[in-house]
Amino acid sequence: MKSRPVNASGKFTIELSKPAMSFVDRLEAGARFRYYESSYHSEGLDLPKLDRTVWELRRYCQPLDYEIEHDGTTLNQLEDNLRGIRRALETGEKGTCINHGWLETVIDTKEHSARKSLLWKNLYFGRNKRTSILIANFIEAGNSPLYLNPEIVNEVAKYIYLPEEVKSAYRELQTQRLAGDE
Repeated sequence: MKSRPVNASGKFTIELSKPAMSFVDRLEAGARFRYYESSYHSEGLDLPKLDRTVWELRRYCQPLDYEIEHDGTTLNQLEDNLRGIRRALETGEKGTCINHGWLETVIDTKEHSARKSLLWKNLYFGRNKRTSILIANFIEAGNSPLYLNPEIVNEVAKYIYLPEEVKSAYRELQTQRLAGDE
């Protein structure tokens, strides 16, 4: 599976699979307007995409750049740890990924109140190596109140911060609607 780097500004690059990166890109595109300034949509397969992305990202959420002593020699573990992460990504290794991590503890504790929700229809977490899940494919969408009623933009802007580009876009939409162009 071909991966794409998330960044290259630190000591190492975080690599995610194409499906996970595509999901991150979609989230990122909508993240600028997170308070319903713009309309949204959610797809039925977003939950498995989120699970996969979290599963891939969590591998980096642990100490990776540390040293150990072996036979009187100090060995840095960063490259070995990154190789292990790449191998897991390339082979599609499932299961948990952080030794003594919180999610791993939840999975191992059958009576934990969060365990059932964490494992529900989750292809990536858990001791069970699922290969498929049954999930409804749907689309949910919502139109921003500003899109539905662009004439309220000036009043709303008195009470909450709206970026200038948002205000301008809705003022233009109102003008178009009044002219019958939309």
